[in-house]
Amino acid sequence: MIDIKRNRPEGFPSKDTPTLQNVAKEIYYFIKEIEKTFTYNTLVLSKSGLEELAIVVVEFAEDILNNIGIWKAIEHYNQKIFGNPLPLSLPKSESFEKDDINTYRVHHLLWKVYQELIPDLILSPEQIDLNVLTSQLTEFLNQLKKKFPKYSSVKQLLNSPNRYGWEVKRKLIWLGRNSYIFRRCFDDYIKDFDSNRRIEGTDDFICQDKTKWSGLGVVDVLAEVINISDKQKKELRSWNERHAAYYKIISKKYGKELKVENIINNKMYSVYLDADLDVFNAGEIILGSLVPWNEEWYWSGVQYKYSHIPDKDLKEMKMSFIKNSGKIVYRYCDELAERAHKSIKAQYQKFIDFHGDNLVVFPDGYAMAAALQNQSKQEFKAAPKKTVERIMKKNKLKNPCSNFSFPIDLLENETGIGVFFNPREGVEIFPDFYTLQRGLQKKGKNVTDNEKDIILGFIESNAISPSFVNRLIKKYGFESITEAFLIRNNPDKNQFEYLLKCRKGQYYFKRYPNLSFDIT
Repeated sequence: MIDIKRNRPEGFPSKDTPTLQNVAKEIYYFIKEIEKTFTYNTLVLSKSGLEELAIVVVEFAEDILNNIGIWKAIEHYNQKIFGNPLPLSLPKSESFEKDDINTYRVHHLLWKVYQELIPDLILSPEQIDLNVLTSQLTEFLNQLKKKFPKYSSVKQLLNSPNRYGWEVKRKLIWLGRNSYIFRRCFDDYIKDFDSNRRIEGTDDFICQDKTKWSGLGVVDVLAEVINISDKQKKELRSWNERHAAYYKIISKKYGKELKVENIINNKMYSVYLDADLDVFNAGEIILGSLVPWNEEWYWSGVQYKYSHIPDKDLKEMKMSFIKNSGKIVYRYCDELAERAHKSIKAQYQKFIDFHGDNLVVFPDGYAMAAALQNQSKQEFKAAPKKTVERIMKKNKLKNPCSNFSFPIDLLENETGIGVFFNPREGVEIFPDFYTLQRGLQKKGKNVTDNEKDIILGFIESNAISPSFVNRLIKKYGFESITEAFLIRNNPDKNQFEYLLKCRKGQYYFKRYPNLSFDIT
């Protein structure tokens, strides 16, 4: 059943909903008829899938016709980063009017959305049925223009005031959970969170997750959609680095302001609330996250309250948090972040000194484990005796060398193990490296299905950074990667970079070394 209403903003008149519902039904039946002419079954959707596509198309058209700005935000970033507002859809020699529903925009929308609706689909932008539907749907949407309401509850929401952090957060939550751009990404993300952690998962997604929409997150898009200053845009984008910590309530001020101390970095924050101050009491400890807005601070996500905690226990909580949450702590502890950067730089140099390169390939997992263990032994052998004794005593070790633990399937893998030391974050490991290497060497010619699968796995993996990818691209080129993604119409470096950012968007924002410190 087509249901437009479930994703409309709450608190605004829904007089646009019935009309959009009717238009969505027309689009549903139009696409259903076009499906009958498809050459292949690849893009034939289930009933629920087709209903979702019809709703997405209606909301996309509403966005363009009412100048809401969601789609234009995507185009803005694409133009800025890749020199093309619609990579792989708009030829370099072509352009279009800003307020048009045109074939380039419709093509890009369909190309992206079909890959969301059909699991594991790798869709060529040149696929024949995609292009047929693009052409006919664009014409049909332009015929339907007059049926779209001039009033938009979505625009009303996004044009509402931005004075307080909770007003901005309301828009952020709607954009991430309900907009046609992000809601499928949100559904995929939140499924890994149980019912007790949905608020936490929602906050993680809208503040810090990066999506296949040009590698952008919800905060990035909202920063371009709403009417705010450049300073406020920067502040909003900083929400992907929420200050998650233990906070001690110091005092409550008149109105809706709390004074709290971050017990990790011992800094004070003024926190503004849209709720009753009575839920907080001086002396209590709150585990939660703060985000800035207009130089004020606001709670983000869930807060966990603890009664008065003895100083001794509080110190242990602090030490444990720092040890187990290094990357989070580095967001607001400059001293620890600098220490981490220096440490990873030193580890990188030790890796180079021992292995001779930042990328080493081993025939199997056992050879890899042995080499890393030998590196550890050599490092401790060269270290001053007092340093080794101190480390052993502090960590209660019988053997000073690091004890590496790897999954048995990785140890028994005999298809080559690539170990890359990312100088910014640490070691990255990729099995089946010989197959990957062989596929890349072919430069897009006669790449086998197995090689394509391994290449896709390499690019899709969240554990593999663009630094690792580019290390191989310098040697082998990007042609086999674009071939694996079915990009065959004279692919260029910009198109490859677009694919990479769509799959690894999280790596294009501020990152920290993948290590923690025990500062006891």
